[in-house]
Amino acid sequence: MPEGEKRAATLILDNPGELSVWSATELANLANVSNATISRLFKRLNYGSFEEARLEARQLRSQGSPLYWSRPAASGQPHGEESSIRLQNEMQRIEAALSALPQDLCESVATRLATAERIRLYGFRNSHFLASYFSASLAQFRQGVAKLMPQGQTAAEGLSELGDRDVIFIVGFRRRPANFTQVVASSVSTGACVILLTDPSIRAIPEGVEYTIICSVESSQPLDAYGGALIILRTLALKMAAALENKGRRYLEKLESLRSTLGELE
Repeated sequence: MPEGEKRAATLILDNPGELSVWSATELANLANVSNATISRLFKRLNYGSFEEARLEARQLRSQGSPLYWSRPAASGQPHGEESSIRLQNEMQRIEAALSALPQDLCESVATRLATAERIRLYGFRNSHFLASYFSASLAQFRQGVAKLMPQGQTAAEGLSELGDRDVIFIVGFRRRPANFTQVVASSVSTGACVILLTDPSIRAIPEGVEYTIICSVESSQPLDAYGGALIILRTLALKMAAALENKGRRYLEKLESLRSTLGELE
């Protein structure tokens, strides 16, 4: 590549997330080259124009690709200041998640979780660990709680046993698998109450979902931020425990007694 095109290409590789928002002129100014150089660079890369490449970057950004959300750290920023900013951001996400959770929705979901015959939980990709955490939390207070797909089992096997007295809780944050809508639709077809925890990037709520909880996980770093989602799940677990009243406490006491007998915990 000629030197000017190389400078522009290096700038893009260092800041891929900015390609979706830069104009050709802004990129040219930052790389200290002409607009014609930018045009030649993208034609060399087999794009019809700079705008075609920018639209592709926007599409990847909207799909949640970590490459197109990450931004380089500010140079020379003290480590302590950087940590303080990150802590503030995490606290703001948690506060935003709780303030955006409608009280009546929270109470309704907790009641459903308390009265269901069985609860099955399903998480996709990074959402899997959230579903596992929620499953373990609910199982402290009631029986009949399990992941929809234990190791070695398929979704069909897990769904086949469920009916209208059960709850299926699905966690599906952005970068969901291609069959996401199909799995949700199959869950709805069982007759169970389907509850969905997702984020604003979802295009449309699959038909038949009874309750939908929206929580943003978007971050300027390559990894999404799940602190808000965790506090929502913890809140729902505590609300369910309160709805169970003495029944939940007795179940927890039974668990603790068995743990003590078996010597399972330190």
